[in-house]
Amino acid sequence: MPLLRALSAALGRRRSLFSHLRWHAAALLLMALLLVGRRELLASCSIHQVHGKATGCKFTERMFADGHGPWGSSGRSSVSVNATLRPLQDGEVQDTITVRRLRDYFEFGVVVATYSADLANASGFDPRAACSWNFSSGSNAPGEMQGEFHRIETDRTVQVNATFFPTTSGLQTALLVPCWKQRSAAFGYPVSADEFVAYPMVDPLLHVDAFVAFRNPYGYLPALLYGLFPFK
Repeated sequence: MPLLRALSAALGRRRSLFSHLRWHAAALLLMALLLVGRRELLASCSIHQVHGKATGCKFTERMFADGHGPWGSSGRSSVSVNATLRPLQDGEVQDTITVRRLRDYFEFGVVVATYSADLANASGFDPRAACSWNFSSGSNAPGEMQGEFHRIETDRTVQVNATFFPTTSGLQTALLVPCWKQRSAAFGYPVSADEFVAYPMVDPLLHVDAFVAFRNPYGYLPALLYGLFPFK
């Protein structure tokens, strides 16, 4: 009986080891298939697109640090944002809010930011207060957090092209937030007249055409697959 128990335990360990190795082998095979597949199919895994009316958007993926990929790889990691933004015209939204209709009472803007979540939090950055954050050359920290604030005018189109190279592994975020403030506190609206705040309405202000690409050193692999590989 002791011999049978010992054999049973040994076989159980072998089965467990075999299952573990088989899981890793399957994950590596999936990665290989993605890498040899068509580039446009591979890229679509981690490229997010927005086309149409929007009240803002936020995308987060888990990534390796720039220059610190798996197996000692020194390939680049990047978050790229390419966006064209314009205020919606009256005819596009019928009777709802537009920049033109409210321009005598409010100023409008938009924040586009990319950042490493842990580092941004440590610096005191709150995505909900992004509109009032000072995105100056002094507050932008390459590889940790960078952002731009653009004023939105009635007939103005805003073009944003930004690339962020994260210096730490972990969650990386791309954020687009519409902002507004009163032109004068005398109007009496419950909106700040001192600094821009996030636009809270359900009605969209902007038409957005945006591409947000998260690229790890090994390519455009979805963040959901990150934890499946043995090099995590």
